Amino acid sequence: MEHQPTQPQSSKRFSFFYGAHNERADFVLATEHDAVLMDNARLQREIAALRQHKNDYMEAAEQTRQALTSDIDHLRPKIGMLVAQFQAILSDPNNLPDGYEVPAKVLKAMQWLADFAAGNPNSSAAFQTRVLPWLLECFGEDIAYDGMERNHRFLEEALELVQACGCTEAEALKLVSYVFGRPVGERSQEVGGVMVTLAALCLAHGLDMHGSGETELARISQPETITRIRMKQASKPAMSPLPGVYPERQQTGTRNEHQQ
Repeated sequence: MEHQPTQPQSSKRFSFFYGAHNERADFVLATEHDAVLMDNARLQREIAALRQHKNDYMEAAEQTRQALTSDIDHLRPKIGMLVAQFQAILSDPNNLPDGYEVPAKVLKAMQWLADFAAGNPNSSAAFQTRVLPWLLECFGEDIAYDGMERNHRFLEEALELVQACGCTEAEALKLVSYVFGRPVGERSQEVGGVMVTLAALCLAHGLDMHGSGETELARISQPETITRIRMKQASKPAMSPLPGVYPERQQTGTRNEHQQ
């Protein structure tokens, strides 16, 4: 009979303890793993709750901002009109006592209100809104919303500006040919280009774009100026790009289209 070697008692004891140790280690690792998963799940819930709170606060803050902005935008045109009227009064010496000088604090306050009414990029909308009452009072709704008339008057003023800044007729005619030889642009983008290049022109020639706009709006809002503009408008030739009245021309813009 063949003899089978037997495992020493010490080896049996080592294997038993080694196996038990591994089982305990596996149990500890599994427990720690479960604990990590539970902690991770708890942290994820807390993070999700914090994000939701942040979103709620951000949404509430945005709603508040929009409401306040709406209130401010609603006030800008009214303040701008009041400032323009006050400036018109002060600009006429007949409205002031002899030798009277408007206090610097008053002028500073008026400038602050004018700046507030003008606002910033969307501030142009505030100025645009304040121009509308003057347009309607001077020309009536048909001419105020006539797109072709507004094209011609804008082009006229733009040409007068560059003429005053040194541009020649020959240069202007070259640019007319250049522009009308290119594809038609997108209106909103071209408006942006006009705003940017006008600001750049004012910087190059040392002009205050916003201040000049406010001064001109105040000047043309005076009753006597409005009367002169109406008389001039009535005497202009019809059916021409030159300033005038066009009773037979179909209107290219309406108040409803403007409001949309």
